[in-house]
Amino acid sequence: MIVAMFHGIKKPPELEQYLRPFVEEMNEVLDNGIPINNRVVRVRLRAFISDSPARSYIKGVMSYNAKHGCLKCCTVGEHSYQSRTVYFWDSNAPERTDELFRRIAYPKHYRIYTPLLDFQYLNIIEDIVVADRLHLIDLGVMRRLLKAWVKGVFGTQWKLAPEQCSRISKTLEKMQIPSEIHRYASLVVLRDHLSKSAYNHFLLLFCAFMRNIGHMPTIISYMDIISYHISYMYGIDYVASNIHNLLHVYNDVRKFGPLYSISFYPFENEMQHIKQLQRSGYKSLEQVAKRLFEFENAHIMRLRTERNSEPYLQQTKTGVKVIFTDFMLRKVIVVDGFLP
Repeated sequence: MIVAMFHGIKKPPELEQYLRPFVEEMNEVLDNGIPINNRVVRVRLRAFISDSPARSYIKGVMSYNAKHGCLKCCTVGEHSYQSRTVYFWDSNAPERTDELFRRIAYPKHYRIYTPLLDFQYLNIIEDIVVADRLHLIDLGVMRRLLKAWVKGVFGTQWKLAPEQCSRISKTLEKMQIPSEIHRYASLVVLRDHLSKSAYNHFLLLFCAFMRNIGHMPTIISYMDIISYHISYMYGIDYVASNIHNLLHVYNDVRKFGPLYSISFYPFENEMQHIKQLQRSGYKSLEQVAKRLFEFENAHIMRLRTERNSEPYLQQTKTGVKVIFTDFMLRKVIVVDGFLP
């Protein structure tokens, strides 16, 4: 369900203008619920799920790749001329807390005031998750490893030869399996091309996420080992923000459950359908809003049509009723025990 949309050539310049209406409306909904079919449905805010730039923006803090950019702990990064990025070497830094954040006890992390601080029942640290499978794992850690093997961004000693990359691609193309499970083929395809240490490290990452142990407490040891191995094998200079955030996966999983329940994938998939609602680049927001309104009305009309032709069930306070519409009884004469 789409609740609200924002459209512009760049992100909103003012957090107050962007978030204040949402915060005020949600606070009212959290207090009073939403009336639906003569019932009040209670609503609870579960979590904010987004990519790293959006998380930093809505919290009003330093960018995720800044030295004080970690949302979860007080680690201080350092700039590396080798990796040309900020790396985070301290894996035992104190955790940030909601209370200290609201007291602006992190002046080098805090940038501007955010309306999210006026959100009822919101823990500004815990409820904005970093353990998003799409951005943290698939487009984060895994993509960095692929770049290390294909382009040598972690050093030429880890770079695969062009012939090896070509053989891997040809092997994947020949596989007669659905494209969505090609990731499982990596266990076989990469084995003969990566070094033993790099392949074992990949297996650890694969087991931690692909085998769905993301809901188990043992994930904390997996995340520590994966992060440590990257710093030990490839160098501390390459422990960028997404690698460091592996250390915070456990706390998100402990609070919210399995990784798939806090994944951005469903929302990312929906984006393509929203974009298809536009017919031109003129007044994009209005176009999408009108198409959604048309779809909603068409859905209601379809439901009404179906209900007019067939009986349906309706939940009541005392039980379930069978509703008949456009239903008429007629007199039937039975002749010799047979219906006409």
